[in-house]
Amino acid sequence: MSIISDVIDLAARAKKQADELAGIELKETIAELRGKLLDLKEEILALREENTDLKAEKAKLALPAEVVKKDGLCYKADGNGPYCTHCYETRGDLISVVEFPKNVQRLAGKWRCPSCTTKYA
Repeated sequence: MSIISDVIDLAARAKKQADELAGIELKETIAELRGKLLDLKEEILALREENTDLKAEKAKLALPAEVVKKDGLCYKADGNGPYCTHCYETRGDLISVVEFPKNVQRLAGKWRCPSCTTKYA
């Protein structure tokens, strides 16, 4: 942020010098420039805050080390599972999927989530 602060300081110094020269149009332009730079600084601060929030949200959605994806489903590192990938990725919930009966698997897939009804082959 120091670059923007430096530019704002330079604009203030230029305005002061312009005041001494009494160039009214130059003074107005420099004052407007300084105002726009302050607006820009505020916008950058807001974007940095939003970026930090988005990074935190992304980190929450990332699979933790103890959960791994295999064949489109989630499993705990200790082998427990399978769990619904959709429920885990959207809500962070580990919902056990249920296996369809063998005679239905050909049509419906092998697994179904009882919570969101997503089907897995």
